[in-house]
Amino acid sequence: FFLGEGVMADRYNRELGGNVTAGKKRILPAKLGPVVEGENFRLDPLDYRHPIAREFRGHERAGLLTTPVSKYYKLDIPKNSRARVALATGNGDPLIVEEPIGRGRVVLVATSADDSWTVMPRWPSYPAIVQELLAFCLGGRLEHRNVEVGQTLAASISIPAGDEPGTMRRPDGTSRHLRLRPEGDYSAWQYPDTTSSGIYTARFGSPMDNAREISQSFAVNVDTIESDLTQLSIGQLQNEVWPDVPFVHQTTWQNGAQPPTDPIVRPGRIHVGILYCVLALLFTETFLAWRFGYHTI
Repeated sequence: FFLGEGVMADRYNRELGGNVTAGKKRILPAKLGPVVEGENFRLDPLDYRHPIAREFRGHERAGLLTTPVSKYYKLDIPKNSRARVALATGNGDPLIVEEPIGRGRVVLVATSADDSWTVMPRWPSYPAIVQELLAFCLGGRLEHRNVEVGQTLAASISIPAGDEPGTMRRPDGTSRHLRLRPEGDYSAWQYPDTTSSGIYTARFGSPMDNAREISQSFAVNVDTIESDLTQLSIGQLQNEVWPDVPFVHQTTWQNGAQPPTDPIVRPGRIHVGILYCVLALLFTETFLAWRFGYHTI
């Protein structure tokens, strides 16, 4: 949603802001407040934490930070919501707010899409920010298709819940039944038994009719988080990590050149003598072969 002169804030809040008594769900990630008008406000990327602004990190000369905004709606984000601010104005007001709502994402831009409230459409950064908005909205469609081991698979499908139950094909080749439940115009399902990594495929419809069969694939991966890198104490090394291994702990290399008191292999020159003997035998064999072979011919 881009806002502007033609927006009726009260109706937006009433129709799209959610009305429990009327049975309406909230669509907008923030409530529209009064219009803020004044001198040209600059943008604050908020340390480029949000994916929409992240691509502009290191490209400050693209003009994003110097884009002037003269008018915008003051947005009020509901408490305990999942809404996040992607960009703000220099005075701290949210300018671009997004929130996952329903089965998709909603992005609300507090200013206009034309140059009536901002000269952003004439700035070099405008096409890039619109592309990031679009990519962010579309990118969330497949997020639920990549989960970690132990997380529940969940999705919805546009078939009636009364049809034939679906099946879930696991990475080991076995199949499990999926039960659909009605959810408005769609049917929803869940599968919590993701005990192993691999590709899980949910199939719905008749397998004898390819035109009616619908399949959804999901990637279940192991947790890639690193191990605990907390430094261990000497006591933990001696009692937990290497309880039966004697070792000496040193914090400097001052005495590192001294040989160990009980080395596993003691240095010596026996192997050098053996190599000389082998070399002498090779020369002797070559000489004898040449000598006796020559007289035989």
